[in-house]
Amino acid sequence: MHQIVLGEELWGLKVAIKGRPLDEQGCIVLARRIIKAINMRYRDATTGVVLEPKVWHYPWAGNGGVGDTVCQPAYTICQPLFESFSFLLPGMVAMDTWAEHEGWYLVVESCRKFSHRRVLRYLQRLGYEVIDYATSYVRLKPKRRWRKWWRKWIWW
Repeated sequence: MHQIVLGEELWGLKVAIKGRPLDEQGCIVLARRIIKAINMRYRDATTGVVLEPKVWHYPWAGNGGVGDTVCQPAYTICQPLFESFSFLLPGMVAMDTWAEHEGWYLVVESCRKFSHRRVLRYLQRLGYEVIDYATSYVRLKPKRRWRKWWRKWIWW
């Protein structure tokens, strides 16, 4: 069985969704539902501390578009998450809205492995049109990959 080493690995899912973005409160609710769907939490079970989402509206500080070029709603939401144990693991659910492109992005990142398919099925069950997605996995301590000497001659 795979043992979790805090912070050594990071699993990710990026999803492009077609359709008018949700309003700000709707995004927060959806982010929290996705966190529950992958068996994680945004609230610490022992202390009751809630990790509140951070919201950035655009244009902001002169960045993210100028005036009317940014259709509303235009914002990014980031909801941190707790791992299923009582300690915080780096992870988040983020949404980036693009009304002018009639779509938005969903990003899920966690140091604990989660089911990408569960998130995709959940979105489809809610009626969202997933048009593209990508998964990722990275490690701070990559495994050594030994290359056979003859592969060097064949591939290079």
